Amino acid sequence: MDQYDLNQDTPVPLITSQENFGEAPLVADPSQLVPVVPTSKTRPWRRNIGAATLAILLIGAVTTILKTNVPKDPKASLIIVPATSPSTDLKSRSIPNDGVSDSPTRQAIVSEKLKAAKANWDAANFQQVVDACDEVLAIEPAHERAIYVRALAYAELGNSRQAVEDHLSLQKQNSKLFKQGSNKLVNAYIEVVQLGRREARELMLQGHLSKSNLRLDQCVQLCDYALQFAPSANEINSLRTEARIWKETCDLAIADRSGLISSSLKLREWRDRTEIHTITARFVEIDEKVRLERADGTKAAIKLDQLSIDDQRWLDQLIKRKAEVRMNGK
Repeated sequence: MDQYDLNQDTPVPLITSQENFGEAPLVADPSQLVPVVPTSKTRPWRRNIGAATLAILLIGAVTTILKTNVPKDPKASLIIVPATSPSTDLKSRSIPNDGVSDSPTRQAIVSEKLKAAKANWDAANFQQVVDACDEVLAIEPAHERAIYVRALAYAELGNSRQAVEDHLSLQKQNSKLFKQGSNKLVNAYIEVVQLGRREARELMLQGHLSKSNLRLDQCVQLCDYALQFAPSANEINSLRTEARIWKETCDLAIADRSGLISSSLKLREWRDRTEIHTITARFVEIDEKVRLERADGTKAAIKLDQLSIDDQRWLDQLIKRKAEVRMNGK
């Protein structure tokens, strides 16, 4: 007699022997044959195969769906890749640069602004020249032509400090444009050096010899730079000579313990041999004549034998003291 699982609504033949594993037991009436439903005794590896098959089918379906949604046009999904990625093609990068996304566009803007600067230069609109160059340098901060043109424009506007600063930046870049100066640039250097010289003079009067010495050293350097592009500028040469003399005097005054040299940097009253005519000035140097400088910076030259006896003695002591400090350093 057949055995049935009483827990099933439909009678299912129970497997009772290993020989009939997976097969339904024989019955007398073939119409009574029913499919075998695996019970809890079914082996686990069969269940695992079924789960794996289902997973493979699901993955295949998802892949098919994704392929149908990929845009055919690569421009439709532009991805911005960081510039630090070593495997990124430079031509495919999309990195903004002040609103300019690629090099050709930047070059076009630079070219356009330089043309605008030239047009404004021809029209003597020097402030507009500066503005156009500023826009170029905002894109390319080391653009030599823009720096040079802006320096010239600043010189035309009378902004000597800024003109010299721009021009010196070309020298730091070893640019060939540095030596392409102009009369306006020469004048800008002269004005800046004269201003530095006046500041040094005021510091001398206040007794700040080290600060005055620093200003004078800067004046000498500026003159040296100016002479690189304007070697025949006589006024630059004169300013350089004067600044070097004052710098040397400051050095000696700092080293001099007697205070005589430092006193020569201050204004004093000079008299001629008659003791009638006087001049208030500071001593600069002595060659064929005694070179003096008034408080306003104007120069005066007097022959040594035309000075009073007291002034000649004072100068003799000063010259000897300078020689001693040069030799002994104190």
